[in-house]
Amino acid sequence: MGRLLVKINTPLILLALPALYRSDEDSQNLFYYMLLAYALIGIGLTWIYRMGKSDQPWISQGIRFGIAIAILTTIPTYMLSYAVQPIPAILAVKQILFDSTTMLLMGILVAFVNRK
Repeated sequence: MGRLLVKINTPLILLALPALYRSDEDSQNLFYYMLLAYALIGIGLTWIYRMGKSDQPWISQGIRFGIAIAILTTIPTYMLSYAVQPIPAILAVKQILFDSTTMLLMGILVAFVNRK
């Protein structure tokens, strides 16, 4: 989701970095990898969430969980990518913001699905 939002909001930056990213055609041919990756993320998030579930309202648990996952995975991943790939800082910031929002929404969704 983050890659899609960045692509929509930052097309000129991505055009300047063709060697770092797959073409649209290549990406479409590998779309099932993205679906599988998100399915695995969903399974992993649900498993971790269920281990730490408490008697607080599900929405606050989901928000807390989404923030924790973003801090644990999303933010460091893009910071490390920025450190080793020649991408513009604004692209890294947008990736962090959009994918952190995705993790927050996924945390809320996981909490909703596991509310009782």
